[in-house]
Amino acid sequence: MSKVAIVSGCRTPIGDFNKSLSTISPAELGSTAISGALSRAGVKPGEVNLCVMGQVLYAGEGMCPARQAAVKSGIPHHIPSYNVNMVCGSGMLSIVNGHNHILLNPNDIVVAGGQDSMSRAPHTINMRAPKTMGNTECGSACVLMSRDLAMSRGIDSLGYIVCSAMVGCDPAIMGMGPVPAIRAAVDKAGWKLEDVDLFEINEAFAAQSIAVVNELGIPVSKVNINGGAIALGHPVGMSGNRIVITLLYSLARLGLKKGVASLCIGGGMGIALCVERD
Repeated sequence: MSKVAIVSGCRTPIGDFNKSLSTISPAELGSTAISGALSRAGVKPGEVNLCVMGQVLYAGEGMCPARQAAVKSGIPHHIPSYNVNMVCGSGMLSIVNGHNHILLNPNDIVVAGGQDSMSRAPHTINMRAPKTMGNTECGSACVLMSRDLAMSRGIDSLGYIVCSAMVGCDPAIMGMGPVPAIRAAVDKAGWKLEDVDLFEINEAFAAQSIAVVNELGIPVSKVNINGGAIALGHPVGMSGNRIVITLLYSLARLGLKKGVASLCIGGGMGIALCVERD
């Protein structure tokens, strides 16, 4: 069976709380990212077969914001869309679902992304300090298709999905979710931790990030080499998508091969994705 390829990916800027992007809806942010990802892949909106978008904060944003984003980006009305909500793992879960869809429908093209606006949320998040990394907004998207389809279209792939893993953990230590998730994913891939060239591990909190790296025993020099959520921001529904795209571009830039992206998830869970380049 042909591997599933991620052939393009991009994001909007990450806006600060109540600043320049605060009036823009998640669907608008998502549609901008979708249009950019399709353009980079050389795929027309009418060639898409499914759109999956992670999003956590829906209140006041209308029905199925994934559908809104797809329509705004020019994807035809007869093409279905849906949202996924796995808290911080939502943007990565959209990729996992897209991967699984293509395994069953190898000629399909899937847009998988994430979108959220914390400034627009009628939620207690707005009581947090303006510089808190979670108080941000962004849209992110990538285009998935089978390796065979990408090759037949002459599209260079950013990388291939090797496997994924989702786990539960004690909610009291939810921040440690990436540890069992990464271990499970690496085991499924038939790798060892030392085989992995780069890691993107979402920084929910500084202390949490340090604890995860220490528990895994991985070199800090391999983790979040371009900065993580503490520096960039963590729009909850899209971060899982962003870190996969960041990981793939980092591997390409440095001529490396194997990468793992992972996030802790509110409520006590973890998700991880293994990717590989030729």
